[in-house]
Amino acid sequence: MIHIIYCYSLLICSMYYVYKYRERLEKRHYYSMLVFILPITVGATIQILFFGWAVAWSGMAVSLLIIYFNIQDRSLTTDYLTGLFNRRQLDNYLRIKIKGSTEIKSFSAMLIDLDGFKKINDTYGHDVGDEAIKDAVYIIKCSLGKDDFVARYGGDEFFIIFDSGDKDILEAAVARLKINVDKFNRDTEKEYKLSFAICYDVYDYNSSMKSDEFFKHIDALMYSNKVGKQETQEMPQ
Repeated sequence: MIHIIYCYSLLICSMYYVYKYRERLEKRHYYSMLVFILPITVGATIQILFFGWAVAWSGMAVSLLIIYFNIQDRSLTTDYLTGLFNRRQLDNYLRIKIKGSTEIKSFSAMLIDLDGFKKINDTYGHDVGDEAIKDAVYIIKCSLGKDDFVARYGGDEFFIIFDSGDKDILEAAVARLKINVDKFNRDTEKEYKLSFAICYDVYDYNSSMKSDEFFKHIDALMYSNKVGKQETQEMPQ
């Protein structure tokens, strides 16, 4: 009984901390951690109640399979450098959002481009370039909600999907991004400074755009944004 109480204590303690810090976890990780505990608990309980039924280890095997499949899913859907979702998962998620959108409830998207990334790579090397990408990701995550979908769209581009179709929410996110970038550049002792080009729009349900068309639409907004910024910089003072 001492051994059983000890094992159950570990399970209860684990579940308590998973639940306590659930706000820091992504939903997919949170639920897999909770589910991991259940097969072990059920198997151990059956083994205690029915003498001779050795099912505790079967429960452990099921729990390990849950974690294994979660790791496999993560490797297929996650960018290895940043831990963000990859392009494959972005394509799937965007198709789901478009399919589920209505005139009443839509969604919105934002594209962020890390300005001057090639110059950072050429000047300081690819290791520092990877570090700059990670810093950019940290700033983006700090500026968004934990349930916002963030994916690495390209080498130095990041695509965010918001559940809301409210432009005020998008503009508030842009404001937070600018504040956090300025804070990073002000406080950092690193060789480089970061700068973002940002564009965004709400998905128009009546447009009937497919995922590839919506990507092209956002890309076009980014191109216009960069051309406008370049023209402004080249204007005589």
